[in-house]
Amino acid sequence: MFTQIEEILRLALRAPSGGNTQPWHIHVVSDRTKDKLCDAAVAYVASGKTHKEEFPIYPPKEASAEYMDRRRKLGHQMFDLMGIKRSDKVARTEAMLRNFKFFGAPVGLIVAVDRIVASNGWGHVGHLVQYVPTKPLASFYRLA
Repeated sequence: MFTQIEEILRLALRAPSGGNTQPWHIHVVSDRTKDKLCDAAVAYVASGKTHKEEFPIYPPKEASAEYMDRRRKLGHQMFDLMGIKRSDKVARTEAMLRNFKFFGAPVGLIVAVDRIVASNGWGHVGHLVQYVPTKPLASFYRLA
C-alpha cells in the first residue's frame, strides 16, 4: 500500500504551481498515528471548542448569498444521498465527523502550506490535490 502512495505522491509533487514554488508539505499518517490523530480531532470537535482561523475559509455569509445558497444546496444533496434527514442532527453530526476520520481510509494525507505564501498558497495546492486521485484511477483503467 505504501509503495502505491509513494508513487502517487512522487508524481503529484511535480504538479504545477505559480512561480514553481510548490509551497506544500504532505504528511502521511496510518495505523496508530492516524487513529490517535483522528481520536484527538473528534474529541476536539466534540468538546465544542473553537479556534480562530488564520484566514477565512468561506466568504462572509452576509456578502455571499450566491455561495451560501450553493453550499446549502450541495449539503442537502449530500445528506439526501446518505439517507440523512435534515432533522436528524445526530446522524448529520456523525456524517460530519467522518471528515476527521479520513472517511475510514487506511491512510490519511494532510496537506500544509508555508505561512509565508499566505492564503494564495492554497490555490497552488489545488493543482496538487486534484492530481492525487487521478493516479489511482489511471492505473485502474489501464487494468480494465
